[in-house]
Amino acid sequence: MVWLTWPLAAHLRTHLPDSSFQCQFDLLQMIWALAHQSHTLVTAPWRLADANIYYPARHAFFYGDAGFGALPYFMPTFLLTGNPALASNLTFLVSLTLTASALHVVVHRWTTSHLAGLVAAWTFLTTRWVLWTWPASALNYAVLQYFPLIMYLAAAPVAGRGRTSVLLLLIVLPLSKAVMATMTLFYAVSFWNSWFTALHSSSTRVSCSSAVA
Repeated sequence: MVWLTWPLAAHLRTHLPDSSFQCQFDLLQMIWALAHQSHTLVTAPWRLADANIYYPARHAFFYGDAGFGALPYFMPTFLLTGNPALASNLTFLVSLTLTASALHVVVHRWTTSHLAGLVAAWTFLTTRWVLWTWPASALNYAVLQYFPLIMYLAAAPVAGRGRTSVLLLLIVLPLSKAVMATMTLFYAVSFWNSWFTALHSSSTRVSCSSAVA
């Protein structure tokens, strides 16, 4: 990874990938979103939706991609160092390294050949889409390390009802967490907006009535 992405490793604290034109805006938006989440979740989690953009619009955080999948990898480094560039670069490099390692392990388990695992990992890392296009410009697209394990578990010989339970617990539910969290947040924001709008309308009518009287 260091060789394939050089000289990024020499400038982890100060530079960001610039391998495609999307890095000039998508990557910056994603870093901002992850930094906002990291800071807000440890200070005022109830204000997550109230991002410091598009003033005076409320709950503007969800106007863009939140990148929830990259947060567990971005957040620790950001909170410890306060350096968004370092947190972003480590998330990018570590996630792709873990994905290549997971591919090697899974293919080796299937073929009993370390060479086949190496070829699979190398093919993944040298695919232009991986290092030079989407994951470089959107960190949540770099968090792919779960997919080789999902494929391995889905193909594992688990008999009878046990297979359904394993697939549900190890594949379906983890993949559904982000969806359920997003739906919960959207529902909460929608409920708050409905209540706030009704309150504002009531206050306006009272003010107008008072003025007429």
